[in-house]
Amino acid sequence: MKKYIARLHVISSGTTFDQQIESIKIACRAKVELVQLRAKNIKGAELKKLACEALKLCEQYGTNLIINDDPVLAAEVGAYGVHLGINDPGPDYARGILGEQAVVGGTAHSVDEFVYMAQAGVDYIGLGPYRESRTKSLNVPPLGLEGLKRILSSVRSRYSDIPVIAIGGITPHDLPLLLSYGVYGVAVCGAVYSSGSPISTVAEFLKFFKETGDGYTANRQL
Repeated sequence: MKKYIARLHVISSGTTFDQQIESIKIACRAKVELVQLRAKNIKGAELKKLACEALKLCEQYGTNLIINDDPVLAAEVGAYGVHLGINDPGPDYARGILGEQAVVGGTAHSVDEFVYMAQAGVDYIGLGPYRESRTKSLNVPPLGLEGLKRILSSVRSRYSDIPVIAIGGITPHDLPLLLSYGVYGVAVCGAVYSSGSPISTVAEFLKFFKETGDGYTANRQL
């Protein structure tokens, strides 16, 4: 089954319910195609309520919503899919809950993690961190350009059909170089919400991607 994978993923921001909703409103109004709900400080019933409200917003604007870390929550609210960290329940588990129609993405920080996610059948791989993140505490060192190039060169011949979404402190100015090394798209948070003009910053990302092709249907060669 072919699935549409957006080239720009905007990750929600904020430590409170209201901050999260406001960040998602901004992304939707900026015409982002995919929002990832990441709310580490919100748990339980409040997180489910947040996911439901986020989905309503995204549906209003025609934006796809994926849930960070939690395939059960993604299934309960009817999200477009889920994004899994390396220590989260595996892609097979997520598929069993969400079904084949859902998008399942996975994070990788190394060649071994990339191979694990690829062999588990994820629809895209979030590769990073590219550099220090302003919005997430990192337990692994940034890859930098050389680290990212090394991983991509090691896996490209075997897994060229998997879109790679770079993440970690990325700005619009990074796009030409990242794409020249085989990155398909980017996931961003701080670059948008710390910019002073989030909608203009999103427009800058989207303009670049529009000029290089709008979206990716999984299973097409990079």
